[in-house]
Amino acid sequence: MNLQGIVTVLLCLISFALANLEVSGDLYLIDDFGSRLELAKLSSTPEDAGNGIDISLDSLAASYEAGNYRVCANLGDYYNECFSYLTIEQPLAYQLKLETVGNELIRMSLEKSSGVNGIEGVIEEIQQGVVPETIKLKKRTMTYEEKKKAESRGTGTAAFEEDIVEEDQKTFVQKNWKFIVVGLLVYVFIANSSQQ
Repeated sequence: MNLQGIVTVLLCLISFALANLEVSGDLYLIDDFGSRLELAKLSSTPEDAGNGIDISLDSLAASYEAGNYRVCANLGDYYNECFSYLTIEQPLAYQLKLETVGNELIRMSLEKSSGVNGIEGVIEEIQQGVVPETIKLKKRTMTYEEKKKAESRGTGTAAFEEDIVEEDQKTFVQKNWKFIVVGLLVYVFIANSSQQ
């Protein structure tokens, strides 16, 4: 299959995918030197949107030689955007993917594919993915009294393992050392002031 065959298959697939879309634009190649090579003009009006797209193939499209090309489009949301890089090899084995959401073309791609003879078109309608049901967690706030009651009953108050605080068996001095230090400091100041 030559380059004209590739272009024909591409244009047929694009016309099928865009049958319900209202777009106009062109499809072109850019070679390694940056030269723009026109492939075709695409157009669709609201009146003939259900009947397809008018495609007029460029007169020089059949004369392009094999090589590396960027495949670009200027239609719909694709404003002078290149969507694929193509190295033409024989025999041809490419897959054109046209992804749509409703009547809107979202993405185009042209990929090398083993097991394909020529160019195969795949039109994919993008569907919304599955959204898992989530269980809302209830926030539970307990007062100090409620926590003490729960601890005395042995039911526990923590929702998570790290929230569990083990009560240490501390002596009176270990628990109240700050108050003892403050009391001693007050005693020292009072004792020093009475001596003067």
